[in-house]
Amino acid sequence: MAYRNGKYYNAAYSYEEAKLYLTQYKEALTALVDGQAKEYTIGSRSVTLLDLEDIERMIDKFAAIVEKYETNTRPPRNVSVVFRDM
Repeated sequence: MAYRNGKYYNAAYSYEEAKLYLTQYKEALTALVDGQAKEYTIGSRSVTLLDLEDIERMIDKFAAIVEKYETNTRPPRNVSVVFRDM
């Protein structure tokens, strides 16, 4: 994540893309865990029950990106003060 002009942005994913991928990975996880599907396709990638760790990792990744966009807070600044006697 980078911070520019008062907002966080991710050069790899826009806010809309991150939300879309987060939704798709959550749907894949639900379908696989509920037994609705043995294999689930997200874009050009097919995932199975064996890929649950990868799916959860991707959910965490996209959830973090979406959260950064939604909170849009400025990073803390460190300020040093030097007192001098005159």
